[in-house]
Amino acid sequence: MGSHAKAMREGSRDDVREETVVVGAGRTGMSFARYLSQRGEHYVVLDQAPNDQQREALQEIDDRAHLERISNERLIAAREILLSPGVPRSGHELQAAITSGVPVRGDLDVFAGACNTTTQVVAITGTNGKSTVTTLLGQMAAAAELSMKVGGNLGIPCLDLLDETSKGYILEVSSYQLESAGPFHADVATVLNLAPDHLDRYDSLEHYYETKASMYQRTNIAVVNRDTDYSFDLSGCGEVWSFGSRRPLDDQGFGLIGGALFQGENRLLDAHELKVRGIHNQLNVLAALAMGAALRLDMQVMLRAARRFEGLSHRCETVEERNGRVFINDSKATNPAATEAAVRGLVGQAKAICLLAGGIAKDADMRSMARSTAPHLTHVVAFGRDAEVIASAYRSEAVAVTQVDDLDQAVAAVADGSDVVLLSPGCASFDQFRNFEHRGDYFKALVHGLGGTDGD
Repeated sequence: MGSHAKAMREGSRDDVREETVVVGAGRTGMSFARYLSQRGEHYVVLDQAPNDQQREALQEIDDRAHLERISNERLIAAREILLSPGVPRSGHELQAAITSGVPVRGDLDVFAGACNTTTQVVAITGTNGKSTVTTLLGQMAAAAELSMKVGGNLGIPCLDLLDETSKGYILEVSSYQLESAGPFHADVATVLNLAPDHLDRYDSLEHYYETKASMYQRTNIAVVNRDTDYSFDLSGCGEVWSFGSRRPLDDQGFGLIGGALFQGENRLLDAHELKVRGIHNQLNVLAALAMGAALRLDMQVMLRAARRFEGLSHRCETVEERNGRVFINDSKATNPAATEAAVRGLVGQAKAICLLAGGIAKDADMRSMARSTAPHLTHVVAFGRDAEVIASAYRSEAVAVTQVDDLDQAVAAVADGSDVVLLSPGCASFDQFRNFEHRGDYFKALVHGLGGTDGD
């Protein structure tokens, strides 16, 4: 009886070995499900805390698919694991599966195997500015009548973009995706910048930087930020283009000279012709121009697209101007470097800036953010889970600070005399909101006097 039971278990294990296991039932996990269903493959989706909404979404994709809680037994018995980027490889269940020899692949890995080899692939990573540059470059390509799909970590997952008729793909790529990217390779790629972030996921800042920098080992043409103080390995790149805040070094370099954007010695446009604010956005435009030039897009077409570009929601977005005060939504600033860039971008345009900052700090050093931005601020309102960390950092810089519980109270606590109220949290949003978009929309509703919806 015991040997029969053992044989039954082994037979069952062999059956399960034929299954692909998708880990994570979020946006990328569902893109894995669609990809596998379209190919008639059998799979199961695992999540740490599966819910009814996820089950309904999965049933709409494939009524044969199942959503279960993550378990060691399922992972170790899998034929292969398709891992959503939001799930760390370092978890003990995944490490046990990896040790047992189960292949673990990410969406970029699967995309690389399915992508038509004749199409161009552009990859954009970095700590800040990825979504802006990805979107702008996509608009430049569209204006040049080059049919390229735009998405990745931004918007549509890369597997959902797959299209045999497309001439190429412009992908925003996160460090989490690069951890499991397998053979993924780009024709043109950039690391826009490097700044401390996600220190709750990586065991060191160097580990995070190395993960981002590995993008240059996956590309033919590199576009490099000359302002980034990091020694990138560009040995495998056939071409190197660059951008930065200072004078370009050569014709393959883009930069700023006296308030104008240049390629080499060629003046392209004046910064005031752009609709987006701040030097950080000027650098984003330069990065997009450099990547477009590497793709051989027509420069005049790209410049027209740059002049039309109005930026993205939740990125230094002007919400309302009322009684001489401007409210700006920069909810996308989920790390200190993004907040520093937003504040610097307003220097010279505002006399008195009130900063609303708070959320989940992700173990980031808020003292550095306070030191760099304090000279430009008249008031800081700290809110959310790590409000005390932020408030303490700014008090040490002798800035007037108000500490509150939530965003409603933060908006209500804005002091008189500020001509700019800047929501640039420097933190993740998940303590009180679904994501940074939810936080930004809630802020806009508060500013417009409409009231928000429940922040849970």
